[in-house]
Amino acid sequence: TGDDTTKMTIDPEGTKHIMHLLSSLYSNPIPAVIREYTSNGLDAQAAAGIDAPVNMILPSDLKPVFQVIDRGTGMTPDDLRNIYSRYGKSTKGTDMAQLGVYGLGCKAAFAITPQFTVKTIKDGVQSVAIIKRGEDGVGELTIVGITETDADNGTTVSIPVDDIRSFHTGAMEYAYYAKPGSIVIDTKDSFPSFYTAG
Repeated sequence: TGDDTTKMTIDPEGTKHIMHLLSSLYSNPIPAVIREYTSNGLDAQAAAGIDAPVNMILPSDLKPVFQVIDRGTGMTPDDLRNIYSRYGKSTKGTDMAQLGVYGLGCKAAFAITPQFTVKTIKDGVQSVAIIKRGEDGVGELTIVGITETDADNGTTVSIPVDDIRSFHTGAMEYAYYAKPGSIVIDTKDSFPSFYTAG
């Protein structure tokens, strides 16, 4: 008799459950979010041949948003749709010189928030997208703006946060172990009152 083999797939009705499991992979979600988006920024800059630090902007009481800004390759609207809407989809293929290759890191924000924003510029076109969990619990991406721009290529990920203190601590710990010169932490007007000296 011949083999009777069926390849395993993910049932569409199980997408919500699978997304929950993948978003819960991180035992320490805040350090993971810092690491994943910074690594993605460094990978994008490496792909663009840019040897420069990625900018990390810490949340504050007035603006409780964590941001990572890179000057990498940027993404087109189709890139956004294809990358952020699919688990396991990555621009990096099997290039092990890249820091992330499984298409999970760009969704890491779901571990701490139901919604975040990506602004990206590629070849004179700026796209802004909101990535969020829908009412059914399944992630969805909505492109809210596409405009022409003279700005350089690059991507800004903006993630609303509740625990400002932990993001400051996590960023400093990440910076301590990161490759020298790979990140710049913008602390201007961003440290909340509990970081004042004395």
